[in-house]
Amino acid sequence: MQIFNRVTLQTPESVELEFRLAGIGNRALGLLIDYNILAGLLIGLVILWLAVVQELTRWLDQLEVNYSAIANWFVAIALLSLFAVFVGYFVFFETLWQGQTPGKRIAKIRVIRDDGRPVRLGKPP
Repeated sequence: MQIFNRVTLQTPESVELEFRLAGIGNRALGLLIDYNILAGLLIGLVILWLAVVQELTRWLDQLEVNYSAIANWFVAIALLSLFAVFVGYFVFFETLWQGQTPGKRIAKIRVIRDDGRPVRLGKPP
């Protein structure tokens, strides 16, 4: 079983790098922590957006403007913002924190490319 827990990669400089693969427990712990952080971010974003919408409608009421058609825009902006945070969370952290999100950092695991180098946004050379 020891064979399946490790992977050895050879660099262009003929140096062998051995990596231990993360188990299901470490992966689940990291994902659980990340999803809790992500849920907190999304809830915070919704609360912030509701406060902004409330102030904006209060301001439009003072101007006596008919803003009934703007409600669809409020919903669209909220959904796009939530989508950006939900999708961008893992991309942001894994590219800037050398393959780790906060949950993966606590679980002491990281994402690497097939050749052992850190993940990046661009196409691998």
